Amino acid sequence: MPKPSPYVLPAALAILALAAPVFAAQPLCGKKIAEVERQQAEARAHGHDHEARGLQRALDALRNKCTDQGLIDDARAEVSEKQREVAERQADLDAAIREGDQDDIKKRRKKLSEARQELLAHQSELDRLDAGR
Repeated sequence: MPKPSPYVLPAALAILALAAPVFAAQPLCGKKIAEVERQQAEARAHGHDHEARGLQRALDALRNKCTDQGLIDDARAEVSEKQREVAERQADLDAAIREGDQDDIKKRRKKLSEARQELLAHQSELDRLDAGR
């Protein structure tokens, strides 16, 4: 097994020291960056180079433009979009019920259930971000 370079640990510590003020000022961004870094390392470990490159672009964007308020605003927008989707799916189901087509009703109920699950997931994410401030 090759011996690790003696420069790896000091370099990592220097990077963390430089990043610490950013993470302290924007803790949600720091957590988001750490999560994307973890995903990137996992992608690389499994040989998913294309995915790792995409995650690197996401990391670059996060490091350059991320703000905690921006993350919260994005999460709120996602919740609003999912609420609109649930309302649309409910209207589709109501129309299918009026028409009485049992196959269509079943399909519309399933789509409504999926939309509600997505809304719950996005609402949980927003709640987690709000709590993490």
